[in-house]
Amino acid sequence: MKKKVILWVIIFCACFSLSAQNIRDIRIHIRHVEGVGSEPGDNAHVRNLFLAEAMGRSIILMPSRLNADYELIGQLMTSVEYFSFHEYSDELFGEGGQGLDPSEPAHVLRIVVQDARTGTNVVVRDLIYRNQSEIDTFFPVLSHNIFNPITEMSYGQYSQTEEPVPEAPDVWRNRRFYAGAVVYWTPRIYIGDGQSTFFSNVGLGLSFEYHFHNMFSAETGLEFAADWINLTGREGDDYRDLVMEIPFVIKFVIKPLAYFMLEPYTGFNFNIPFFNTAKPPPVSWRIGFQYGVKAGPGVLVIDPRFTVDLGKSKIEGRFGGYQVYEYQRHSIYIGVGYKYGFNF
Repeated sequence: MKKKVILWVIIFCACFSLSAQNIRDIRIHIRHVEGVGSEPGDNAHVRNLFLAEAMGRSIILMPSRLNADYELIGQLMTSVEYFSFHEYSDELFGEGGQGLDPSEPAHVLRIVVQDARTGTNVVVRDLIYRNQSEIDTFFPVLSHNIFNPITEMSYGQYSQTEEPVPEAPDVWRNRRFYAGAVVYWTPRIYIGDGQSTFFSNVGLGLSFEYHFHNMFSAETGLEFAADWINLTGREGDDYRDLVMEIPFVIKFVIKPLAYFMLEPYTGFNFNIPFFNTAKPPPVSWRIGFQYGVKAGPGVLVIDPRFTVDLGKSKIEGRFGGYQVYEYQRHSIYIGVGYKYGFNF
């Protein structure tokens, strides 16, 4: 009798051990949400919801996909972009669902869960919403339909049947931040008692751009260009300087078709001469139009603009004793560069 009891205990322990080996901890990396939603806080709000849900389900959060089983990828976009460039996922959540009129102002949250080792999509779900309160309303249903298949798959009860969905073609132009570099040809015209033109002038610009809205962005940076002035026409009466410009501009963002980003802009820049030979006014006004086209992971840009000083520049003359020349400076910039988008 004792032998039979011991035998059953051994069998039970063996079965328990095998089942425990089939049920292991799920490790997931939740990436920062990309794109632009109904308001600037949507990206962080969605990610925080998924982080809290994963912890509530005792899923282990990983700092990267390197040692994770799955990676959760979130992307925000307008409903117009969604209906224009995307295939519908198997399940579309929200009040509109598949019946939403594409012309209605709304946004879409697309969630893709990938196998971290193979990069294959295992779950794709979409949520149509108009504000953050609708995200909160539908999140329990959305999260259930995302995490349950992952759990079942890890327990060996779920078969991977979904086809891989390609990355949206417009992700490149829906980043929150952009950093870039541009090389300029910048001819300049100086008008005082006489007129001087400097055509063989080049400059360099570094930029940092923040898209605080789907249709608007703010940009700043550092730019460097030379001044070379001769207002008297006399040989040797040339004046050179290197000017650092710090721009602050507002851009209107237009996203036609699938591979273009057009940004007309206006703003101001502060002028700081390095050698103080030429003394430009502290502030200039600028207006321009940046043409962007998808190139690799970022944006190839062509950036023409016009700049005029808000005041007159001054030069201390070398001939005929102490003399101060005043002149108006007009600058044309034609730049070619590249910028790369990212999210924090």
